[in-house]
Amino acid sequence: DDARMSAVILLASVPPTGNSEMVKRFLKRDLFASLKITYAFITKAFGTNPKLCRECFFSTDTAEEDVERFTREINISSRLRMLDLKALNSELPVPKPTGVNAKVPVLVVGGDSDFVVDR
Repeated sequence: DDARMSAVILLASVPPTGNSEMVKRFLKRDLFASLKITYAFITKAFGTNPKLCRECFFSTDTAEEDVERFTREINISSRLRMLDLKALNSELPVPKPTGVNAKVPVLVVGGDSDFVVDR
């Protein structure tokens, strides 16, 4: 009873194999930034702190009032933690799709200046 998907688009997605290689690159490049990202996602602090929200998700070109509005919207959008480190390892790697969705095209979108997902 698989539902057929036409395609999948992932925005700044953690690789399906996990983010351990990305975390290692962050730690080597900037320990403080690594700690800040981890803190922001575990506590969802970017939902109450516009400066941290900008650092994680928006460029310096984004208007301050937009960042403040998005910060509020992120905060009310979910009461769940964004990153559960205990559950993360048990959920990765994500198995490859099977059945009718095994060969669905996938587009992964990211940005050159992304603070969270580096490649």
